Amino acid sequence: MGDNYRRLTMGGEKAIGIDLGTSTCCIAVWQHNRVDVIPNPMGGRLTPSVVRFSNTGKSVGLKAKLEEDNGAGSSSDDGADATYVYEIKRIMGKEFGSRDAQEDIRAWSFPVVGRSKGQPMVHVAKLKGRRQPVQFSPEEISAMLLKHAKKLAEAYLDCEVRKAVITVPAYFTDAQKEATRNAGRLARLEVVRLLSEPTAGALAYVENNMLSIRELQRGEAQRSPTVMVFDLGGGTLDVSIVEISEDSIVVKALDGDTHLGGANFDKNLVNYVVTEFAEKNRLLEEIVRADKRRMKELRKKCIEAKETLSMVGVHEYVLLLPDFYERLTLKEHISTTTFNRINQPLFDRCMIKVKRVLESANLRKEDILKVLLVGGSTRIPFVSEMMKDFFNGRAPQKLCNPDEAVGHGAAILAAKLMGERGTRLDHLTLREITPRSLGVDLHSGEMRIVIPRHSALPASGTCTLATSRDNQTCMRFPVYEGEARMNRDNHYLGEFTLKGFLRASRGEASAIVTLHVNEDCLVTATAKALTLNSIDGRESQITITADKGGLTDEDIKEMLLNEIVCVEDDEDNIKDEEAYEEDAENYYVDEPYTDDEAW
Repeated sequence: MGDNYRRLTMGGEKAIGIDLGTSTCCIAVWQHNRVDVIPNPMGGRLTPSVVRFSNTGKSVGLKAKLEEDNGAGSSSDDGADATYVYEIKRIMGKEFGSRDAQEDIRAWSFPVVGRSKGQPMVHVAKLKGRRQPVQFSPEEISAMLLKHAKKLAEAYLDCEVRKAVITVPAYFTDAQKEATRNAGRLARLEVVRLLSEPTAGALAYVENNMLSIRELQRGEAQRSPTVMVFDLGGGTLDVSIVEISEDSIVVKALDGDTHLGGANFDKNLVNYVVTEFAEKNRLLEEIVRADKRRMKELRKKCIEAKETLSMVGVHEYVLLLPDFYERLTLKEHISTTTFNRINQPLFDRCMIKVKRVLESANLRKEDILKVLLVGGSTRIPFVSEMMKDFFNGRAPQKLCNPDEAVGHGAAILAAKLMGERGTRLDHLTLREITPRSLGVDLHSGEMRIVIPRHSALPASGTCTLATSRDNQTCMRFPVYEGEARMNRDNHYLGEFTLKGFLRASRGEASAIVTLHVNEDCLVTATAKALTLNSIDGRESQITITADKGGLTDEDIKEMLLNEIVCVEDDEDNIKDEEAYEEDAENYYVDEPYTDDEAW
């Protein structure tokens, strides 16, 4: 395989595609005129997005999951003090005190604390080689996952991998995207592009010949070749309107929820079971929830229940946990009807986004020729049912492996960006859009929109702002993203200052402010003083990647220098996974799915 790979990439370098998911990662590469999903040593096509720390060291991916599922060292110091980290993507780029972050932190079985700048930090009590507790940022945890993906790719391709296209939810904020870039840097990967997940899914459908461009163009005359991508993953929801033609894939509108995915369905089911158990046994829910070990076991069972109920023909799951609390057995019959009822508020939130994106695109549901389902959580049967019902009986379309679609699309774009030939999409161009409006502070607490949302990337916009006080010699420009009128309700990106104004009355001195967003969603802000009001027509420019409550350049440099993300050699981690193969024969391994298989 190594020789074939080197011949294939002579004169160029290979880049991989990584779907850095909330629950699982999918790693893929374009070679031999097709996309190959890179398996782990046990043959699984998806790698769990989990990291486990203990007295015996750090494990990542499948090895970490198997250790946790097997209760590795549960009666020893290793098991008792182990920290099992999952769903870390849900707090990437978020402040510790934010409502969404606190909701997750309260539900998780591992401790998360806040540091001085308000960033959440995973607290690890015991770790091999460390005498004191250690704290890791979400970027560092994600970097461990990315580095593991890098090592798996290098083992598969038999060469070094230095570049990657990493996917992100289309509705991620600027801070969340920046946190993902920083995770790539910590993993020593050059992130050649951040690709939105629904766009990656659309690429996968076209490449798999499941979405014929000619078929779209043979639609009725009054219809445009327009599809909707409904991407419901482990932690996020994106809904995009995409126009597909012979030579382009153009995103026209998008909406989403960065805190709505499979993890929310799991949490609702856990809450339901705890409430039922407490009521039946006349216990306080708080007492039941206090046992983190038992709650961890219950979460695992609830995920199993969701997956089982997603199998074709299965309508009931019996959740059984002997000696769950004070020798009381937990037994709950969960039907498909019960599961759907418990999660109806989540399904409603999904449909609100579907309706909103249609409104923002000024389209009717009849204008959508196809609905494409992407993401593992679209395996929940009611998702297809509600989409079919909304679109007047037209069933949505999905790949047999919706969990792999995003990674598949990332690999295609990685090949295109590296100049490789052979994809059926060589001629296609991608046009993405800004998910939110960008603007500057008007010093009245309001935001002046400079680049409206849904502007095609790359995008630029300008405005002229005047001084707000007499004798003002400099102007400060805070930059925000969002749709709210008031800055306090939008996301703060950063700020910069322009100096050198002549003293004048309020409003007489002014500057032209220009915001620019490139295809990778990096924001550049420039302010140039009007020569009439400035000593020398001075100009100030900044790329908005500065501190947003996350890691600074200095933090990253120090972490790379000290190799904080490399507590244990990941090569050992990969080799150790092979040793678990015999023990894991009875465990679920993510092989290719058919429509009749479970999620």
